[in-house]
Amino acid sequence: MTDIQKLVQVLNNMPKLEQEGDRRRFRVIARALDKKGRVLATRTNSYTLSHPVQKHFAVQAGRPDAIFVHAEIATLIACKATNKNVHTLLIARVSTSGEPITAAPCEICSIAIRKFGVKEIIHT
Repeated sequence: MTDIQKLVQVLNNMPKLEQEGDRRRFRVIARALDKKGRVLATRTNSYTLSHPVQKHFAVQAGRPDAIFVHAEIATLIACKATNKNVHTLLIARVSTSGEPITAAPCEICSIAIRKFGVKEIIHT
């Protein structure tokens, strides 16, 4: 089983919180690994929480209204808080039926990933 397949399985096994309403067509999970492949942090997207770092990168990307925390940025924030350097960022998007779908980082997350110095990105 690949790292991405494991990540999809983790997301599918998590409680389906914050998935009410018609905008919640999918869930996103991100996992940060160090250079040796050890897990540093794992976070999901949120439709209710915001963070100044999310707002900062949203403004840089020209989307100041995109304030709810993306999984990639939440994961990077968690690693920075513990002074851990992220080598690889795994990103998976899963439909409400549990199927993996394409999860290339959005422009907001792409800017953050570059600024945080992530060396490798692997996504569904």
